[in-house]
Amino acid sequence: MVWGLLMSGVMAPVSAHAQEAPADVTSVSAAATYVVDPSGGRIDASLRLTVSNLDGPGGRSVDAVSILLPAAAGGVVTAARSGLPMEVVAGPIAGDFQLFALGLGRPLGPGGSAELDVRFAMVQGSPNREVSATRINEAYVTFPARGLGDPAQGSVRVVLPNWFEARWVGAGAVDVEPVSSVEGLARVFETVGVGGDFVAIVEARHDDSLHRRSVVLEDDHPGFEVASWPGDSDWSDSVEAEVVRLIPRLSELIGEPWPLTETMVIRETNAGLVHGYGGAFARTATGGGEIELGPTYSDRVLAHELAHAWFDDRIDPWLAEGLAEEFARQATEVTELVPLVGTDDARAIPLDSWVPLSGELDVDRFAYAAAGQLMYVIAADLGPEGLRDVIAQLLGSTSPYAPGLSASSDLADWQRFLDSAEHAGASAVEAPLIDWVLSDPATDLLDRRRAARDALDDFTARADDWGVPLAVSLAMANWDFDRADEALAAAGGLLDERDRLDRLAAALGVGSPTDARDTFAADPVESATLLLAQADGLSAVETAQVAADDERSWLESVGLWGHDVDARVVSVVAAYEEGDHASAVARLGGLTSLLDDAERTGQRRLAGGVSIAALLGLAVAAVRLRRTAIGRTRGAPDGR
Repeated sequence: MVWGLLMSGVMAPVSAHAQEAPADVTSVSAAATYVVDPSGGRIDASLRLTVSNLDGPGGRSVDAVSILLPAAAGGVVTAARSGLPMEVVAGPIAGDFQLFALGLGRPLGPGGSAELDVRFAMVQGSPNREVSATRINEAYVTFPARGLGDPAQGSVRVVLPNWFEARWVGAGAVDVEPVSSVEGLARVFETVGVGGDFVAIVEARHDDSLHRRSVVLEDDHPGFEVASWPGDSDWSDSVEAEVVRLIPRLSELIGEPWPLTETMVIRETNAGLVHGYGGAFARTATGGGEIELGPTYSDRVLAHELAHAWFDDRIDPWLAEGLAEEFARQATEVTELVPLVGTDDARAIPLDSWVPLSGELDVDRFAYAAAGQLMYVIAADLGPEGLRDVIAQLLGSTSPYAPGLSASSDLADWQRFLDSAEHAGASAVEAPLIDWVLSDPATDLLDRRRAARDALDDFTARADDWGVPLAVSLAMANWDFDRADEALAAAGGLLDERDRLDRLAAALGVGSPTDARDTFAADPVESATLLLAQADGLSAVETAQVAADDERSWLESVGLWGHDVDARVVSVVAAYEEGDHASAVARLGGLTSLLDDAERTGQRRLAGGVSIAALLGLAVAAVRLRRTAIGRTRGAPDGR
């Protein structure tokens, strides 16, 4: 929160000066009222202090009171006691507050009390480009306000025109529903029962008074609207020029088109001092967005907030912040990042447990710097193209193990990021994630992942052009390594059968069909069925070739007269190589029947008076033709 930045230095909001000893003997209650005049550029403040001397009879007297007031008062403070002016001495400035000493005029004796009236006016008093917690114009107001006096003894009241929306930010600040005054022209914010421990920054907006201009980048771009404070056209000119320059550059670096479908509004605020950051991005429900940007912004801050349009609400905060910072660095051509924090920092937390802007300013400072440093190192490891690949998978919720398919929503973003980054070529991602990100180092899980990845690498090399079954890819993508092991073992059994059939086919001199290969990755069950059929077909080829090679008697040759045995063997081989294993088996059946009946057929032909000389001549010619055809068949290439 910004109040931690503003109150640099510790001072008591109100303290009294006793005549004889430094010990505080007073009780102070204070009612503070701030009346905001945006059109006049000022805030009129009045404080009603009740100072009581708690010392007993014969005790010490109090002659002065010290009070801490906003420095925007410019040292011009008036005070009165019972209508009589008091001496006011300005002291040192601490951040946005200044110490004042109020002389009581006449000492306040033991048991006595006094009513003091303190008045001052706050004006902006500095150009927009200077850092200040106080801004007062018709569209936007911020100023520091704090309680005074003893705990729970006072109140703080802020009066604004009723067309302003306001909120308080700070330690002990309490948001109060606005209440209209009797005249209906004022909106009052008030908290009671507070003391010097109450510190607030009042932020009030009247967006209708902002000066707006449209920025159009290209015909199909939803465009931007730049909304500045009245009279601050220099800021609008600067923001417009930077937007025109940065959006195309960011889109090129990230590798994705501008993601918003409606207008992005960039609004001038005092964000850096009010909230403790240089800018802020928020996505709207309609598909647009809004960026809050300070009057003294840098191009890197603007680039960072623009980059959030790609990442916010889509990935974890540490990852979104790290990527936004890295792409802002690249877009603004900052060549290197100087490390600001280390893992041994006293503020360090695991980044996966970080909730940005949850009120712990020191933690936010560490986490923003750590996320940027981490992504700087990993981006250098990945290179520009690798980083774009990772972004595409993160934003598409896909996994490198199963491109085009959604990864499980149960996975943490660090798991998907690790998979995508290593697949894109990063060599050192796991260790930085353990050091900077993980609340639980997940040692066992990461050990299982390494073993599964090694097994997958071995399998992938062995599978070659058969690929990896989808069941394996999905199990790896979802970090279900037990299921991945089971699927790899089952798929490995199919590769064993593939290899056996390939060896047999090579020995027989025939090619292998590709249907089992073509279905392996998408449907291993179907591939297994095809391998079983392939085994039957290859067995038919082997049986046909052996049968054709058998020596035949002259009587069997007579029985085979008019039949082309070699052509039948070739037809079995052809059916096998085409993947028609059922036809290969059926053709083998026909060939086997022909060969088994050859001797009986020869006997019948002899009994019918066929010329033995003619049959012998035909038999010799058939044998020669068969040997020639079988030689050609065995010389067929491996078709796997």
